[in-house]
Amino acid sequence: MFTGIIRATGKVIDRQDGANVKFVISIPDDFKVSAGDSISCNGVCLTVAKILGGAFEANVMDETLKKSNLDGLQIGGDVNLEPAAKLGESLDGHIVQGHVDTIGNVLKIQKNPNGTVVIISFPAQNKNLIVEKGSICVDGISLTAFDVGEDKFSVSLVDFTLQNTTAGNWQEGQKVNLEFDIIGKYVAKIISK
Repeated sequence: MFTGIIRATGKVIDRQDGANVKFVISIPDDFKVSAGDSISCNGVCLTVAKILGGAFEANVMDETLKKSNLDGLQIGGDVNLEPAAKLGESLDGHIVQGHVDTIGNVLKIQKNPNGTVVIISFPAQNKNLIVEKGSICVDGISLTAFDVGEDKFSVSLVDFTLQNTTAGNWQEGQKVNLEFDIIGKYVAKIISK
């Protein structure tokens, strides 16, 4: 489990395509991980396969590549990183599983004096999984959705988020990973029966 609070950003320093894709991602010196750890990479839960000096290696299955934006991640690409939450730690964001539900598309980025508003589209079939002022995980970042419509929503980004996550590099037309709030997903399932 994760919280959607990004602890560091890394950079893809190697990518090997094959039956699965193998990524090698650099990490800051103070970001500690061990082989076998779960780590959120742009909101996708991956297992650290190996530690390679100031980097780690992770394998990504074909199914994960189909359901996330990791297939488009190339050498030099930036990645949001969060280690798995530990019991007793603060839950500053919201409950995030690291299981991407769908890919969204950045429609518009509006810079304002009080922050930046990003409008993101998503498949309309998921409209019952997002609510006004509810939590949404975008590329691993816990955010609050507003102006929720049939197939789009907005999020506000403060300067800290822009400077300490990949959100500061988002561009219009970019694909982003979306994970809807787990509580909302269970409620929707119960109601549909």
